[in-house]
Amino acid sequence: MLKKPLTVVSDIIIDNSESGTSPSSNSAELNGFQQSNDYGSNSYAVRRSGWLNSYGYAVSSSKTSTAIFRPTIGVAGNYTLYEWHPTFSNEASNVSYIIVSGDGSKEIKIDQTKNGGKWNNIGTFFYKKGDSGYVKILAANANGN
Repeated sequence: MLKKPLTVVSDIIIDNSESGTSPSSNSAELNGFQQSNDYGSNSYAVRRSGWLNSYGYAVSSSKTSTAIFRPTIGVAGNYTLYEWHPTFSNEASNVSYIIVSGDGSKEIKIDQTKNGGKWNNIGTFFYKKGDSGYVKILAANANGN
């Protein structure tokens, strides 16, 4: 017999495509990025097709490109953020990530020439219930794709 209701929080994934995004959240808001399903010769995962809006990665060399990853939070609390970037040629070593949370706004730089093809911990932040928090990637000063 259950006497006290329990709250369970699961991982929330915001992907560049709808098919890889957790239910109740939307996929990334991409501005100036091109979706691709061609992993090339040094792929880190099985090849996927563009059908069903399932793409391998999004890439941009434009300095005006942005990507916003906005989860829908059901339970306010501290969440550990991870980012994943693929391994391919001409990655940028200085990509700006703006993290907007209940803690405020914080900019960090990610070296995408390292740790490609895996989840990388970028910190723990407090997120309010709803969708006011997000991570925004800026290509403005990046020195590569």
